[in-house]
Amino acid sequence: YPVLMQADNVPHDNYSVRFAKPEEIPWQHKYVAARFIVNRAVSHELVRHRPCTFLQESQRYCRYEDEVVFIRPTWMDEDNANFDGLFEYSSAVAEGHYRTFLRRGLKPQQARAVLPNSTKTELICYASLPQWKHMFDLRCSPAADPEMRRVMIPLREEFKEKYKEVEW
Repeated sequence: YPVLMQADNVPHDNYSVRFAKPEEIPWQHKYVAARFIVNRAVSHELVRHRPCTFLQESQRYCRYEDEVVFIRPTWMDEDNANFDGLFEYSSAVAEGHYRTFLRRGLKPQQARAVLPNSTKTELICYASLPQWKHMFDLRCSPAADPEMRRVMIPLREEFKEKYKEVEW
């Protein structure tokens, strides 16, 4: 990559440092951050990608003051009589137990034990474009978890639009 190796306006001390322009960086070396708002189950799958860097909302230090937010799974059709409010009921019970533990003096890191995988979390994933490509190959596959596909397929479409130099 000769363009990265050439110095611009070399000063008298024979070196130069500058920010590389985006077009000078080969796609294999570009990094992108994406923000996710998902349930804890999806976040557990995402953080399995070791080459990525993650910043995730902490249940250990986060004290849910107003309400605990739960994300209803896509497979659970709201009109399906088999579930008839069961998700809402289970979520309310879990939140109630969480609040009871807090009132009895437990720390948020202890009270969180009763919160289900459907609890909302926010995280930022930072990865190279080759790593994103690998993640999309795995997480957009028909064999992937439907909750993961729900967020990764639209994200892959955004990447395709923005990073046309990559063969997605």
